[in-house]
Formats: sequence, C-alpha cells, structure tokens
Amino acid sequence: MIGDFESVHAIAALAVGRIGDELTFTYPRVLEVVKLSTTNEIAVLGFELLEPTKAGYATKKLSAYDLPAPTAVDIRNQWPNYVRANNVLAEEFVRANPAGGDDVYVLTTASLSEFQSVQEIRKNGESEWG
Repeated sequence: MIGDFESVHAIAALAVGRIGDELTFTYPRVLEVVKLSTTNEIAVLGFELLEPTKAGYATKKLSAYDLPAPTAVDIRNQWPNYVRANNVLAEEFVRANPAGGDDVYVLTTASLSEFQSVQEIRKNGESEWG
C-alpha cells in the first residue's frame, strides 16, 4: 500500500530502491527526506538501518526515540509540533548513525490522516492488518 510518505514525489525521487513496499534511502540523502517529511507534515516515527547480506538485508541498527502521541481532543493543532519534535529526533538519529557503503535506511512514518486511521482502528478493536 502506498502511503502519504511515498506519495510525496520529492521524497520518492530520493529513494535508491525498495525492500518490499518500503522505500530505501542512503546517507546523506535521508537527511533531505526528513526535511521534506517535516514540510509535508509527516512524522518520522523511527528508522531501521539495514546492511546488505547475501540473503538480502539485515538490521544493523534501530532507532529508539519515542514521543507521546498527540491527544485526540486537539490533534489537528498538536500535529505540526508532534511532527517537528519527532523529526528533530529523526535527524539526530541519522547524524549519530551515518550509513556507509551500501547500507540503507527504511523509515516508519505517519501523516495526520494515517495516524487518525490507526487510532480509529484501535478504538474499534479491529486489527490494523485486516
């Protein structure tokens, strides 16, 4: 499924490939991806830094930052600050873990509409994956 993140043409243009449905990015291009995400009000919730292996890719590092989610009461007003705060942490993670060689980053992201959809699914007790 193509999400809001993948639908931003400038972001998709910076990708070096895909692993399944996930876009992959190299360093330092991924820093521009974080900036574009902020501009498009997409929160970068986490990273997986992957290294190539004979069998495909293996996880080299996972981000561990985690901010409290905005409340449903005033989510539209809270969302831009939530995005900025997450994306500052995202940039810090990348700068502390610059990928080299053929290593790539995969981002976990959410736009406001995607975040609200997941919250609605959780509220209704449905599975996020069908």
